[in-house]
Order: sequence, then C-alpha cells, then structure tokens
Amino acid sequence: MAGDHLVKHPWVKGGRLEPVSTPGDLERAFRRVGRFKGVRLARAALPRIRVGADSPTETLVRLMLVDEGLPEPELQVHATALDADPYPADLGFTEAKIALQYDGEHHRTPEQQLIDARRDAWFECHGWTVIRITVEDLRDDLRDVIRQVRACLGDLVG
Repeated sequence: MAGDHLVKHPWVKGGRLEPVSTPGDLERAFRRVGRFKGVRLARAALPRIRVGADSPTETLVRLMLVDEGLPEPELQVHATALDADPYPADLGFTEAKIALQYDGEHHRTPEQQLIDARRDAWFECHGWTVIRITVEDLRDDLRDVIRQVRACLGDLVG
C-alpha cells in the first residue's frame, strides 16, 4: 500500500499533482541501497505497485481481488473515452463494464452522496454494473464483492 501511495498523483483543487516517486525510481533506489531491514519485502512488493490508487483501501481491494484469482482491475476507470467523462470509478474492468467504488467515511455526507449518485448513474447510463464497497465488505474479506465480480466477469475468468 505504501508503494501505491508513493506513486499516486494526489488530488488538489483544480487537478492532480506529480507523484513523490515512480515505480522505476523505486526499483532503481532499491537496487542502489543494498541491504537493509525489509529490503527483500520491499523488492518483492515492487511488481504489485500501481499508479492510480487514491487510497490505501483502493490498493487493498485491488490486491484482494487479484489474490482471489480474479483479473487485475484497472484504476481510475472512466465509463467512456470522452474527455467530458466527469466521474472516474476507483477500480474497474473496462471490457466487462464493471465499476468498483469504495465508499469510505467521507461518502456519508449529503454532498458526497449526491456526487456518488451522479457518478453511479453516469456509469449505469453507459451500460456499466456498479459495485459499491464498504468497510463492512472489507471486514468480510470482500466475499460478496468477489462473488459479484466473478459473476459479472463470467466467461472472462473461466
């Protein structure tokens, strides 16, 4: 999760900033530094680092899906290729049109719920299935989410 955090493009008002690092920079740094406590674990994590996760939970969900044998979801997925597409999904499977949204604590405000409803409607209008993920799903090891994703992917995972 720390690796994804280092390579993410953080949100600020008006857009995204440059990341602290890149996957390539991290790989070169680990090659240069030699031995230190945890270096093996850090090097082993490098192939699992992805640009695009906006939270540790998005990384956790991605890794849990992959560890269950599902294809790796894309990060910050758009329903259309249009530049006007205003609402990215946290994760998704473009070919199968599945959008995964993690609804953390800040999604409980009325303002955010309105944004979320518009986002979900946008995806559904374009033929996508929206699966919302909550902390309760995480406590249950994403069992229902994994079942839903597997069912929606159908032959793509068979």
